[in-house]
Amino acid sequence: MKFDPNHPSIKGPCLRVYIHKSGREWIPIADILSLEGEKGYTWLNWTHGRRVSLPYSLKQIQHLLPATHFLRVHRHYLLNRQFIERINHEVDGSYVSMTIGPKIPISRRRLPFVEQELNP
Repeated sequence: MKFDPNHPSIKGPCLRVYIHKSGREWIPIADILSLEGEKGYTWLNWTHGRRVSLPYSLKQIQHLLPATHFLRVHRHYLLNRQFIERINHEVDGSYVSMTIGPKIPISRRRLPFVEQELNP
């Protein structure tokens, strides 16, 4: 896996990942909706609905991606900032509403940081 901030054939920054069925692919950062960690693996959710499993932990991927584009809101979730709509405070906890996809829980420990990042 490799991050390339200026990939020549695709506009904007990209993440190069190995996807089992299609081999290595350059994925534009703008096409990554979210990343979801699960027992040493990570699910990469694309904006167009595709979902692929990567053999890396969420922490490993987070260190490759630019913090200006992604925000860790929970130990299981890393979100693309451009798709974050707002924070909702509900009885059972706080959630991030995304422009695409389901609401994502925010951990209580990370809530102050997430609020500060989204409302500077």
